[in-house]
Amino acid sequence: MSLFFLTGLPRNRTAWLSVLLSHGSTSFCTHDGLKNHSPKQLVHAMRESDYDYAGDSDSALLLHVEEIVSLVPDANWVLLHRDVVDCLDSYHRHFEFKYPGGPKTYPELVNTFNVAEKLFQRTKRILPRALTVNFSELDNIAVVYKLWRHCMPGVLFPVNRFNELSALRVNVMVEKLKGPK
Repeated sequence: MSLFFLTGLPRNRTAWLSVLLSHGSTSFCTHDGLKNHSPKQLVHAMRESDYDYAGDSDSALLLHVEEIVSLVPDANWVLLHRDVVDCLDSYHRHFEFKYPGGPKTYPELVNTFNVAEKLFQRTKRILPRALTVNFSELDNIAVVYKLWRHCMPGVLFPVNRFNELSALRVNVMVEKLKGPK
């Protein structure tokens, strides 16, 4: 049983990656596992799973790095980096201040993302061996393959699944650009 974690600022494709990294009976990756669990509960649930590899892909991990490292010192980590302004803009376009418990004004949003960026930089110092992946490179199959191997060494990379999920993501983006019918 090996555990892995992916984190970064919000709007870094954590949901997409959790779907990709949930692979048959070999691995499962939750998305935003800390919404319903404490770090200790999350790690316990992951350890109790029947999967060879279990992970969580979650921006909130930035708030709990030290605790999770103390619980799972040998876990593999991936840090997803995206420019803070790009993240903020994507969040604002997607949620428009309607995210439950999220910022309700633009100044609150800016402050939230500035704090998240500071937490990200702190996490990089805490986890110097973590794999850092730039958001702009997540369409590159070689980069995602490297991320996959970092989280689940020895598990065959599902090229067809990557291509299907990439095509689905592009189709969803195109539909959003078209706007309401």
